[in-house]
Amino acid sequence: MKEVETYARATGLRFLILETLFESRDFYFKTGFSKLFDEPLSADVEHREAILILYKDLEYSGKIEEAYPDDD
Repeated sequence: MKEVETYARATGLRFLILETLFESRDFYFKTGFSKLFDEPLSADVEHREAILILYKDLEYSGKIEEAYPDDD
């Protein structure tokens, strides 16, 4: 059961990160403002970088690998 919970959490987090990045980018291109901060691009770039750092931390710590084991 623990493996299923870990997989579900990691999958949900991965999709949330990607969805946030794409929504924020698309909103900026349409309006010139960040959907998350309602400020110009500089805040949006900082936020995207923070999310990417979080994702890379998860990836390097093995959390993503635990959720998506190689089938080889």
